[in-house]
Amino acid sequence: MKVVGERSDLLPNDTINGLPYTPTNVQKSWQSLAGVREFIDSIANGTFEEAIKWLFRSSGLYPSGIFKPDAFLRTLLCNPSADTNTDYFDPRIGTDIKQKFKSRNLGPDGTNDEHLRARIRLTSIDRRFYITENSYFRLGPPVTSTGDVIYIFLGAKTPFLLRKQEEFFEIIAESYVQGLMSGEVMAQMQEGKLMTEMISLR
Repeated sequence: MKVVGERSDLLPNDTINGLPYTPTNVQKSWQSLAGVREFIDSIANGTFEEAIKWLFRSSGLYPSGIFKPDAFLRTLLCNPSADTNTDYFDPRIGTDIKQKFKSRNLGPDGTNDEHLRARIRLTSIDRRFYITENSYFRLGPPVTSTGDVIYIFLGAKTPFLLRKQEEFFEIIAESYVQGLMSGEVMAQMQEGKLMTEMISLR
């Protein structure tokens, strides 16, 4: 891992970046690590033109070609293919996975994303946000360290986090990696961009 974020938790006697250590403030620190905090702040402040300008700078794109804010949201939701219904050219920018979960209490932009917040709290609690050496976003267990690596076993449904132990690798846990969850690795192998490797596990 290239960057390892703080663990999503509630620690009343601790702080993160000078703020109370809460899941919400942990996610704000994750936004900063992912490089999307400026965009999210622009949306929250209603400065949509600034948000759109941010999107079209080179820093706004994720390795798979989608916009970084979309990749970040999908990572926290652990949902690689959801249509977030985000229209960056509409002044009423918002995200919505399923309309039926919307309440009558709409936000200032006419949307309500409380169901997204609830889902994110469930999927990210007691986990950490990471960025790989190839700039992929990842959500995984709190035991991850910067020297760990992601491997995708042929036939496996999810990527796995491994740790080098002398000549062996130890499996730490399964992992969510945005852009590597829906057969993208096999497609890259068929294109000759990736090769298989034999490793020893214990």
